[in-house]
Parts: sequence; C-alpha cells; structure tokens
Amino acid sequence: RLLTHHLKIQAQGLLYMINSPIIYFLNTHGVFLLYLIVFVYLWFWQKKREEAVHVLIAAIIAGSLALIIKELFNIPRPYIVSGIIPLAGDSVRTSSFPSLHSTLAFTLATTVSLHQRKSGIILFVIAAIIAIGRVFAVVHYPFDVIAGAILGTSVSLLTENLKLPRHRLIK
Repeated sequence: RLLTHHLKIQAQGLLYMINSPIIYFLNTHGVFLLYLIVFVYLWFWQKKREEAVHVLIAAIIAGSLALIIKELFNIPRPYIVSGIIPLAGDSVRTSSFPSLHSTLAFTLATTVSLHQRKSGIILFVIAAIIAIGRVFAVVHYPFDVIAGAILGTSVSLLTENLKLPRHRLIK
C-alpha cells in the first residue's frame, strides 16, 4: 500500500510538471523555437550559412511531405478519440499521422549531425524528448512519432547531397 501511495504521489507530481504552462508551450512550439535558435546560431554565430540553408531546405521538404501524408491518412488524434484534454496546443484538428513535430525535430537533428557530430547528438536527444512529449501530451500515437522520425531522417539524408548555387549570402 505504501508503495502504491508513493507511486500515485509521483504520478501526480509528473502530471503537474507536464501540465505546467512552460511544458505546454514547449510541447506546442518548442520545435519551431529550436529551429530558430539553431538557424541563428549557424548563420550568425558560426557563419555556416550553407549548413543553415540545408537545415531550412530539409525542413521545408520534410514538413511539406508530412502535411501531404496527413491529408492522405486523416487519422484522428488520440485526445479526440479518447475525449480528453491534450497537454499541448492543437486547435487545428489535423491528422495524427505522421507527427509534424517529430518529422521536423529529426530532420534538424540529422542535418546538423551530418555536419557537426556532437551538436547532432544533442539535437537527437532533444528530438526524442519532443517525440515522447507529443505522445505524453496525447496529441500523437507512438507510431506517429516513429513515422515522423523516419520521414525526417530520410529527407535529411536525401537532401544532404543537394548542391546549393553559390550566392554571396551563402559564402
């Protein structure tokens, strides 16, 4: 009984933490904030503009594909099916499959890791946290975030070999 009571208290604490406004914000907008931070860091701080452009190109392609796939499958989100309140903002009732957040997070992690191994590893950890957070927030099924991870990684690997035209901004 004592163990059960202790586990209930721990679960309540975890739910309180997950349900906090900061976690809610990060679970809703975190991946977009992460892109902004990484892009600014690459473009202005490290002056790795070609890498920054690769990040954006891969994100646009992966995000577009994810949105097209969402239209094709039209799978209702878990919170809609279960009738519970999600722990992340999702006023638009788009399809659950695949996870756009996971797609974008893994696209970013893969693209950066192809150029900077250590930074890429950190971004893979963050991408995994984002994916798990989307499942815990009840806006995605586990398969949605796995598919998003596969899609994002694949697009990043395919776009890596794109040769960008030489432009004065990308030097």
